[in-house]
Amino acid sequence: MSTDPPDIRHSDCPRGIRLSMQTAAELIRDSYVLYKARSYPRAFSLLVLGHEEIGKAILLAKAYKNRSTIKYSGPEWKELFNHQAKQTAWAKYRSIFYPGAPPPSKGQLGIIVKMHKPLKEGGFYTAWVRKRPVSYTHLTLPTN
Repeated sequence: MSTDPPDIRHSDCPRGIRLSMQTAAELIRDSYVLYKARSYPRAFSLLVLGHEEIGKAILLAKAYKNRSTIKYSGPEWKELFNHQAKQTAWAKYRSIFYPGAPPPSKGQLGIIVKMHKPLKEGGFYTAWVRKRPVSYTHLTLPTN
């Protein structure tokens, strides 16, 4: 008996889109609460997670538009559960929402990924920079 997850059927995409957008809205709302409490690094981390959920909804919308089933371990499945793919989905597939929009360059997609990684991880982890531990969770923004 296989323990692999089932394929995602075309008919299940709208529910997945709705749930992903609901989760994104909740993460963004929670991010705002943390931002107002001046917990900036964690606020930005949650914001990036919310952005990834929007990316997941976009990838599901692409599958739904193409009337395709997302096969377990196929390229669409891997894309759906890949952080970088979800972070760049809005740019890569913007023609779904804006017909005729030009595709982004690889350089533009690389910039998106480079921006997201430190914002997402910085609010949750202690890192080592130049052989020294660094935590971004205690940073504050300057006030006027």
